[in-house]
Formats: sequence, structure tokens, C-alpha cells
Amino acid sequence: MTREAHAAEETIFAQFDSEKWRVCLENCAASLKKKIVWGRRGHLDLLAVPAFVVVIDRSIIDASTYDAYLQMIEECNPPAEQPLAGEHTRAYECCIIVDDLRDHAVPKLPVVLQLDPSNPCGAEWMLKALELSASTFERSRELVVHG
Repeated sequence: MTREAHAAEETIFAQFDSEKWRVCLENCAASLKKKIVWGRRGHLDLLAVPAFVVVIDRSIIDASTYDAYLQMIEECNPPAEQPLAGEHTRAYECCIIVDDLRDHAVPKLPVVLQLDPSNPCGAEWMLKALELSASTFERSRELVVHG
């Protein structure tokens, strides 16, 4: 990952190894005119990159990094019914999990989608979730700014 500013509304953070999911995500990001920041194994990229959606495979993320991510989400994202101050929106809105780890904790976000990598329709689910996340994130920013 290069050192550059990443605007959350323009960025998808991704950290997974599947080539099938990678192609799907790259095509979707291109159609949405969003950029993807790819996380690196053994690094804290998941904690450092602001993004409107996160697409991760928890099996390749260090347990301590994932625990820190869960804690950060809890601290940075007030409940949906709690008003936001000024022109701020929630730090993160959606997490798409692409693994089959059913016993792991999930982030306390407005939207969390877990897709089993073996699901033949998984890529289509991811595409629809990304499209919806992009449109609702932009709409929520407009509501906060313009009331």
C-alpha cells in the first residue's frame, strides 16, 4: 500500500486471497468508480484505511489485528439512532466477510454480510451489496450535510 490519502467515500478496503472474488470486486469497483486498497498480510492496513466498505477474509488477518478492528468499530460507530455531530458520518458502514468462519465475532456495523466462498452465487451477492453500500453511504452523507 502506498502512502496516499484515501477518502472513505471513494475507497473499498479488501483483504482476501481468492482470485474469483478479486475479479468480481475489481469489476464492481470499476463500475462504481471506486478504488480498492488491498490489505497486506501481517500489516495493520485494516485499521489504517478509511473505506465505505470493507471486504475481508478473517482467516488471513492476524487475530490481534481483527480484534483491534472490532474494538475500533465499537468505539468509532455510534448506534444508528444516536445523532451525529457536525458534518461527520459513521466511520464505516458495511463489512462483507468472505469466509466460512461461523464462530468468529462480526463487527457491530449497520450492515454485515458473510458470504461463504463456496457459494456459487457469492460473487453476485457481493456485487449487489457493494452497489447498495455505495448508494446508501453517499445518501447518508448528503442527509448529514444538507439535513
